[in-house]
Amino acid sequence: MPRRIVTTILLAAVAAAAIAAFFDTLPDLGSGARLAVEWASAIATIVFVVEYLLRLWTAAEQEHRRVGGGAARLRAVVPRHR
Repeated sequence: MPRRIVTTILLAAVAAAAIAAFFDTLPDLGSGARLAVEWASAIATIVFVVEYLLRLWTAAEQEHRRVGGGAARLRAVVPRHR
């Protein structure tokens, strides 16, 4: 799948999740609208889980090509205490 399509799907999922979270806070939301919000949230969650699993899958396949890459990323994130 071309990168642009994947990016568009992920951005749409982020937008759907944000809009669903906003509308979920409205107390006077009708039952039909609340159902639509729940479906949008569920679909966005499924998209995020699939993307995460695909990233794990591809990272495991490419890990044998890199040596020490994980330690370098860890050092970049974890602050140093002296």
